[in-house]
Amino acid sequence: MLRYILRRVYAILISPESEWRTIAQEPVYDPQDLIRDYAMPLIVTAILLEVIVSGILTGIKIKLVWIALVHFALLALLLAITTSLIQSFAMRFQSCDERTEVAKVAVYGSTPIWLAAMLSAFFMSNAFLSFVLKLAGLIYAIYLYSLGLSPVLNTPVGQRRNFSTVIAMMVFLIFGMTRLLSAGAERFFNR
Repeated sequence: MLRYILRRVYAILISPESEWRTIAQEPVYDPQDLIRDYAMPLIVTAILLEVIVSGILTGIKIKLVWIALVHFALLALLLAITTSLIQSFAMRFQSCDERTEVAKVAVYGSTPIWLAAMLSAFFMSNAFLSFVLKLAGLIYAIYLYSLGLSPVLNTPVGQRRNFSTVIAMMVFLIFGMTRLLSAGAERFFNR
């Protein structure tokens, strides 16, 4: 499974257009399989790195565990909301709204968000750099969502830009809300 995850991460980041064509042909019988076998290992890795690096820098404290749980929940929530939003807008843009196909776009397209979370764990002492890494991951994820629309959801080329714009606006809004919730949780647990 690790080999599969590493190969997919590499391919979706380095050659996303050809990887989306491969993904479109892969059978998925249940969106939960994608989440269990691909998304959760990446999300858990990001959270574990955060706990380990924070533990090394500040010492393991119970509040660190609570903050990590909040961050885990927010990353999972971001994925769930992104999947639901793509599915709810798909028909408006003449796209497939089948849950398994939408889950492919949301899960594989979110890869840079989770990698950015992993990398930002190493820059926790520099909040600005950590934020910039997460923002860069979000922007690249939006680009990947856009590339995945036509091959996976059969979005007509003429509708792809509009659908991508709607996804970008919604994901930026959700990202902002999760950042605010994360900051609030950190302040709450650090008092």
